[in-house]
This record gives sequence, structure tokens and C-alpha cells, in this order.
Amino acid sequence: MDENITILQSKKKLLYLITYNAILIVISILMIIFSNLLPVKFLVILARIFAGVFIFVFGYNIISLVLQLKNPKEIFSITSDGIIDNTNFAIFNNIKWDEIKSIDIINKEFNTKNEIYTKKFIGIDLNNIDDIISISDDFIKERINNNIKNFGKHIIIDLGNADCDIDKVYNVLKDRFESFK
Repeated sequence: MDENITILQSKKKLLYLITYNAILIVISILMIIFSNLLPVKFLVILARIFAGVFIFVFGYNIISLVLQLKNPKEIFSITSDGIIDNTNFAIFNNIKWDEIKSIDIINKEFNTKNEIYTKKFIGIDLNNIDDIISISDDFIKERINNNIKNFGKHIIIDLGNADCDIDKVYNVLKDRFESFK
């Protein structure tokens, strides 16, 4: 059959996260430097403790992000057997073609204080979902029910952190699924 397709984590988004964490470390260092300007000694100590914790946490984040940047993880694969979903919110990591009922692209609107924006997801409905829910733990049941309530599909795949075009991935998925039927 067709070759396997693997989608990696986006290096561009990792660079943004590294930059964001570096800015937070600089702010924390400035917080330590200028904490002497606070009027109460207790606040100086408290500010330095918080800044130290922030430097540690954001420093750890930078180290882990740099390691991910050097070796981006595979977050999504399309194989001859089905789909391997390693995105952050994957309910099922391995979905076989014969378990899939339908695959669609979903445009979901989100409201923020200042704007409305649309994000694309890949939605999958499964065959025998009642059987799957009956043997699943409470966390998976809740995730499936939330997906159905919010998106109208059993499984939602968010490729926002992927280094790919979601429309192209959807077209490949649809073609592979149709050829499997």
C-alpha cells in the first residue's frame, strides 16, 4: 500500500516557546534586581523567592524545548494500518482503519475578549463507539463526551503544533480511508 507519513512537531513553534520562556527569565532576573525598591523587607524576600522559582521553572522549560528542537517528536502518523496520534490530547494513540466510521475537517470558532477566530481540527467518528465507551475508564468517557458535545465527533485531532498543512493531512487521510473501505 502507500508509504507511511509522519508529521513532526513544529520547530517554528518551539522557537516561539523558547523565546517566550527566555523573556520570562529576563523579567524574573529584573524582579530580583529591582526587588530592593520594595518598601517592606518581607516583600523583597517574597519577590526574590518567586523570581527564583520562575527562573528555575522557565529555565527547565527552555532546556526541554531545546532538546525537543534538536529532535522533534513524531506527533502524528498515517500508516497502512491506520492512524497513530501522539498529539497532546490523544484519547486513542492507535486507530485502525476498520475502526473508523468517518473523517471530517471541523472549523471551530473561538471567542476571545477582542476577537473571534476559527481553528481547524480533524474529527473522527468511530464504529461501535458504545462498545468502546463501555470498556473505557471515566477519563476517556468524559473526553469522548466532551468531543461529541463541542465538536460533534468522537475523536478530535489538533495539529496546531505540527509542521504541516492540516488540509493536506485531511486529504491524505480521506484518500487512505476511502481506499481502505
